Amino acid sequence: MSSLRSIARHPSICLIDSSTTLRELLQIHAHLLLNGLLNEPQFLGQFVAAVALRNPENLEHSSRVLDRCENPTMFGLNSMIRVHSKSPSLQKSFRYYNRIRRCGLSLDNYTFNFLVRACAQLPACGVGNRCTVLWVFGGILDRDVVCQTAMLSASAKYGDVAFAKQLFDEMPERETVAWNVMIAGYAQCGESREALNLFHEMQLEGVKVNEPSMVMKSRGVKKLLGCSVVEVDGEVHEFFVGDNSHQMYNEIKVMLGEIFRRLRLSGYMANTNPVLFDIEEEEKENALALHSEKIATAFGLIRLKKDVPIRIVKNLRICWDCHDFMKIVSRTFDREIVVRDNNRFHHFKGGGCSCRDYW
Repeated sequence: MSSLRSIARHPSICLIDSSTTLRELLQIHAHLLLNGLLNEPQFLGQFVAAVALRNPENLEHSSRVLDRCENPTMFGLNSMIRVHSKSPSLQKSFRYYNRIRRCGLSLDNYTFNFLVRACAQLPACGVGNRCTVLWVFGGILDRDVVCQTAMLSASAKYGDVAFAKQLFDEMPERETVAWNVMIAGYAQCGESREALNLFHEMQLEGVKVNEPSMVMKSRGVKKLLGCSVVEVDGEVHEFFVGDNSHQMYNEIKVMLGEIFRRLRLSGYMANTNPVLFDIEEEEKENALALHSEKIATAFGLIRLKKDVPIRIVKNLRICWDCHDFMKIVSRTFDREIVVRDNNRFHHFKGGGCSCRDYW
């Protein structure tokens, strides 16, 4: 069997780097088929990897090629998991994970890192539980610090700092990056005291403190249309400000009406001060009522069971009115709501928020 290194240097594989159109890629594919090179599983794996990793726009073509292979290699399957974990179709990463299991192959460290990355990008996939299952079945927990840190990072980004801290405490070896991830996780979730305590503990342990441990760099911001996403039964639903395009819009509209009726009985009044448009007060209230996170909340109340937290990811910072809205909804409807905006996590429960009204 040819070595992977010699296959990677094969002229046809190298040509993929210079191909710029799908037509050129198909010509290379046809050449390999005519010469019987794709009958070799290792060669096929390299071809799929080259197409997927070096030409992400041709991801669909590489997927079709691998799907027709009866005996795919771990290299090819890992490559597909890796590329999908960075793409809009990141849920397909788990499709190739399932294929690894069906083929009787063993997960390796690369597989786990890419799957964790995919988990961290899903807004409400239950990253802790899903990744724990992968970890147990993969047998990676005790033997790879990189995988452990990746798992820690995914949990912290998802807002599950309790699970992240459990992983952190159980790590036999903690490098600076693991400390930084845990400190940042606490900070994003409003646990400033815990973040500072861990920072001091880091110093006492003699761990080298670097810039990410000390500060968060400021980032440039441009005006974007408000967008919130929520996941239900493995499907991601996206809502924009004033959105009426969802297939359940009529039900969402009815639910919003019921929410505002009950909130007004609880004393809620829209905070219109931040709305700077020269319009009447009633119009300002209507504009605030259609913010994307409010629409997503109404959808979550309709579709998610009462004991399931409503997890929302928003691309912008949550406004004061929506923040007040979430607090009162959490108390009035007795629901836990988690909103991850572009700055931090907000955990709403019983009428309060983890940020203590400071964000």
